[in-house]
Amino acid sequence: MNMRLICLLAFLPPMLSAEELIPIDEGWLRIGTPEALSKNQPVRLCAWGYGREADVRITYLKFDLSSLPKTAKIGDLVLGSAEEKIKFGNYSVYGLAGGDWDSTSLNGQEAPGLDVSARTLKPEAVLLAELTVAKRDDQQELRVPPSSTFEQFLKEHASGLVTLIFVKKGDGSVFVATESDPARGPRLEWQP
Repeated sequence: MNMRLICLLAFLPPMLSAEELIPIDEGWLRIGTPEALSKNQPVRLCAWGYGREADVRITYLKFDLSSLPKTAKIGDLVLGSAEEKIKFGNYSVYGLAGGDWDSTSLNGQEAPGLDVSARTLKPEAVLLAELTVAKRDDQQELRVPPSSTFEQFLKEHASGLVTLIFVKKGDGSVFVATESDPARGPRLEWQP
C-alpha cells in the first residue's frame, strides 16, 4: 500500500454525521377555515397558494431548541415528500419565537403569526430562508439549507421553543408528517 496515502488518511478530520431534531408538534391549516385540519389529517403537512386569494395552506413546525448543545452547528431543515416528488416552485421558511399552539387548536382563523384578513403572515414572522426547486428536479425530500438569518434566529432562541412556518407560492406540496412516517417526517439537522 502506498505510504503517502496512509499518512494522508491519518491526518484527515473525522467525518461528522448529522444529528436530527424532530418537531415536538406540527400541523397545517387552510387560511379562513375555522376547523383544525391537522387534528383530522395527521398523516400529512401541506403548503401552497401563498400570495393568492383562495386556498392558502401553511405548515407549522414547533421545535424545542433547549436540547441542542450551545455549540451545535445548524444544518438543513428537511421535509419528506408525501407525493412522487417535491413540486417545483418557491418555498419560504419563517420563524416565530415561542410555541403557544398545538396541532389540535391550529386553525385558519387564528394562528401564530397569521393575519387572516390580509391572508399573509404578520411582521413578527421573520423570513429565515427561501428556496427555489427547479422544474426538472426529481427530489424525494425538500432540504432547506440554513441562511445566516436562519442560524442567527435559532441561536437567539436556543433556550426555548420556536415555531417554523413553511409556505409555498402557487401550486402546492404535500409533505410527510412525523406521525405517519418518523424517518421521513420533518427534522432539523445539526452537528455537535
